[in-house]
Amino acid sequence: MEISFDLNRDESFEYYERVVFTAAKRRRLYLKAIVLLLFTFAFGGFLILGPPQCPAWGWWFIGLGSAYLINVPRIQSRSLEEVGALLPKNNSKNTFWPQRIVIDEVGLTQIRTLTTLAFKWQAVERIDLSERLVLFLMQQGNALFVPRRAFVDEAALNQFVETARRYRREASQRAGEPNPNQANEATDQR
Repeated sequence: MEISFDLNRDESFEYYERVVFTAAKRRRLYLKAIVLLLFTFAFGGFLILGPPQCPAWGWWFIGLGSAYLINVPRIQSRSLEEVGALLPKNNSKNTFWPQRIVIDEVGLTQIRTLTTLAFKWQAVERIDLSERLVLFLMQQGNALFVPRRAFVDEAALNQFVETARRYRREASQRAGEPNPNQANEATDQR
């Protein structure tokens, strides 16, 4: 089964937020910021209250930790801006990178103008549906996606997703693995 489409900016941003810079990654970033802040405050306090030659260094460390904490919320918006800078501009249709996704019994393949990526079904952790995308979430944080608009209608979308899930289930059974997360896929948003 094969689907052809061009990417657009909104779908690329949704992919980025759902796969690349997820809520879990944002939580880890904030946790690191808090740990760094506590370390710099503790070390700065030690230098201020400790040896008489070091109070200026202590204030410097406290200032460094504070500056980092102030900039943490900007990291996510800067990351999104960097993604936006990579996407082509001045495109009246707001689309770019024509590609095809092919699924068969062996796996799924993404074919672009200059590259081809192929994944066996064993590498696919789950298949999710969002409001705009069908996401193939791979091991180690990789993912491929197909926009819903690439399908003629909801029936074609459902047939594609069910076929992909069947291929994935059959591949895991052939490999002797337990059934993939059927509960997760049964509760996907439609």
